[in-house]
Amino acid sequence: MVFIPGGSLQVSGGSSPTFIPTEELANTSQVVYVSLNYRLQAFGFMALDVISETSIRNTSGNYGFMDQVAVLNWVQEYITSFGGDPNHVTIFGQSSGGTSILALLASPLAKGLFHKAWMLSASPIMNKTYSDAANDNLVFLKRTGCTNITCLYDMSAEDITKAVPWDIYPYWAMSDQSDLPVLNHFDGAIAIVDGYLLPDNPYTVFQNGEGNDVPLIIGTTAQEIDFHPAPPNIKNWTLDDYRNYVAEKLGTFQGKTKDIVNQALQLYPINSETLEYAFTSMVSDLRVTCPNEVMAKDIALFYTSDVYRYVVTSRPSQPIHLFGNPFAAAYSMHTWDLLGFFGTIKDYLPLKQSDIMFQNNIRQEILAFVRTGKPYTWTWGNVWKKTALLGNVTEIADGFNSPQCQFWILTAKMLPYAWIN
Repeated sequence: MVFIPGGSLQVSGGSSPTFIPTEELANTSQVVYVSLNYRLQAFGFMALDVISETSIRNTSGNYGFMDQVAVLNWVQEYITSFGGDPNHVTIFGQSSGGTSILALLASPLAKGLFHKAWMLSASPIMNKTYSDAANDNLVFLKRTGCTNITCLYDMSAEDITKAVPWDIYPYWAMSDQSDLPVLNHFDGAIAIVDGYLLPDNPYTVFQNGEGNDVPLIIGTTAQEIDFHPAPPNIKNWTLDDYRNYVAEKLGTFQGKTKDIVNQALQLYPINSETLEYAFTSMVSDLRVTCPNEVMAKDIALFYTSDVYRYVVTSRPSQPIHLFGNPFAAAYSMHTWDLLGFFGTIKDYLPLKQSDIMFQNNIRQEILAFVRTGKPYTWTWGNVWKKTALLGNVTEIADGFNSPQCQFWILTAKMLPYAWIN
């Protein structure tokens, strides 16, 4: 199993504590794990004409994905020396690592290098053309003061990083991804259709039968953004605070989607759960859950291999702090499935029975998939038929939050506001 770490294609790596395969996991599962680093931010994904002019392929960007392909080629050549089997390679990645899986599924450079894939909390959007990205990134070039590649090569890594457009479009900081969208505010794409590693929009590649057609699991967590929701005081919200915040953000779409605010509030009422639960469920559905459902079904349309879909409904036995955030995540947040599989929940809280049961359950499902191409629970069918709800046990459902997804995708047409990168 080859693990591709996340971090918005900007940060983190293959040796980040608690977010990498562990010795305990390898011993328990009897699987050989490979964790990798790849180039990030400007060094891994900057597309510019002044760079393309020096390329034999007359393009630029997506170098980080090329690093991932290089690792997969290394695995084919050398993994037998570590007890692995080059004919049974499963790639998996979380967050932008999951987005990387989407790129590799559509890349001709990765053909034959893996045989199954597991995508966790990915961005389903990868349609920015090279020419548009190169134009967007001119603000970076202006900040560097450079007009040619030699000048860029002479800059320090620190100065390159400072020149990245974190705070202006294309907003490489992507600071709004854990919040409700505002009409016509988009973050720019870092992963692009470069014409080489990614010859076209992935869904066009799949439709043309040119993708890497392998068994695939696509997973998300029910409250993805609960690790760091945008409103800093959400745990102290009143009902009016909740309603006013939703109205402030979604009200910008009022002319586009009639009564969008009231419809959204009706779909996420305050019952036995908290305002934090309602808000993080709302944003997670809009930004992640429902777009991933669309992605899974679109891929399944063109794949002969099975495409499986799950949503994690488990939550930690007590609130935890992730990524050094002061916010205490109480629900099924981003990375919860990864921590369960890696067995690193114990690094965040004293394990209780529910934590152990979830960890055992997700391992059982995924390791069966790795060995057979099918999850452990035999009733978990293709995404067009069933969705698995992963908690302490696996429940098989016809879908997850289907009325909410129908509203966000079909009525409000929010797919363009899905997570990106």
